[in-house]
Amino acid sequence: MKIVTNPRAIIWPGQRLQFAIAESEKKVTGVMGFSSEILSFLRNSMVPTSIGELCETLDQVSAPSRLDDLIDACLLIPSSRNELLKYWKGFRISDCISTFKPYGNLEPVVTEKSVSNLPLYVVDNLFDSECIESLAAWFSTQAFSLSDVDCEQTAFSKHWVRTLESESAILKSVPTISWIDATCCSLLPSVKLKLVEAKAYMTPYGDTPTYHRDSEIGPTITALLFSHRKWEPDWGGELIICNESGEPHTAIFPKPGRLVVFRGDLPHKAGSPSRLAFDTRQTLVLRYELQ
Repeated sequence: MKIVTNPRAIIWPGQRLQFAIAESEKKVTGVMGFSSEILSFLRNSMVPTSIGELCETLDQVSAPSRLDDLIDACLLIPSSRNELLKYWKGFRISDCISTFKPYGNLEPVVTEKSVSNLPLYVVDNLFDSECIESLAAWFSTQAFSLSDVDCEQTAFSKHWVRTLESESAILKSVPTISWIDATCCSLLPSVKLKLVEAKAYMTPYGDTPTYHRDSEIGPTITALLFSHRKWEPDWGGELIICNESGEPHTAIFPKPGRLVVFRGDLPHKAGSPSRLAFDTRQTLVLRYELQ
C-alpha cells in the first residue's frame, strides 16, 4: 500500500492523529508484522491520540513496528492532512465509532453465490444500526448532482450521484470504507485489488436506472453498500445482476447495511423504487481494478 504524499513531512511531536484500520488483521499481521496489541490499541482508540502516547504504547508492547511503518500502512493518518474532519463528517471515528465493532462485536454473515461461474457475495451484519444511521445522515448532507449515466446509449436518463475523494489512501482512511475494503480483500484473497473509484448514489421514485457494465475493457470488482435507514419489500429497488449473456440472473433485496461484492463487468442495474417507497434508495459504491 502506498501513500501518494509524504505525511511524515508534516508531523511534529504532540500532533493529533486519526486512526483507520486499512487491512484485515490477518493480512496486516501476515505482511507487515504488526502485533495484535497494536491493532487492538488502534481499534479501541475512539478518539485521536498524540504521537507521544502512541510511541509509548509501541515501546510497552515491544512491537517490531515503528510510527513510520503505521503511517506507511495507512493505519495512521495525520490530522493536518486528514480531510475527514470536515469533508467526511459522519464517517469520522467520533461520529461513527461503531465502524470498528465488526472486529469483535458483530459476526458478518456471508452468502456466496455464482453468476456465470463468477463470484458474488452478499454480506449482512457487517455494520450495526448506529453505523447505518450515521451513513444515512451523511447522505442527507451531501450535494448530489443529476449527472450520472449508466452508458452512452442511455445518456438521456441521468441519476443523482456524489463523486467522492479520488485518492485511494484518503478513501481508506475513512473507517467505513476501510472496513468495506478489508472485507473485499478477505473475500477475494487470490486477486490484488486496486481501489479506483468511490461514489454515493441516491435513487428516488421515478428514476429509471438501466442495465450497464462498470467496465467494458476488463474484469472489475464492485462493492455496493445499501446505506438507507429502512427498506420494505414492497418498495422495490432490488439490485439486478445478469449473466454474461445479459439475462437477469439474481435479484438482491436492498437491505440496509447489506454489502454486495460482485464482478462489475457483468451487466447489472439498480432497481427503481416503487411509488410506495417514502425514502430514497441510497448506495455507497466502491469500484476496483484487478491487478
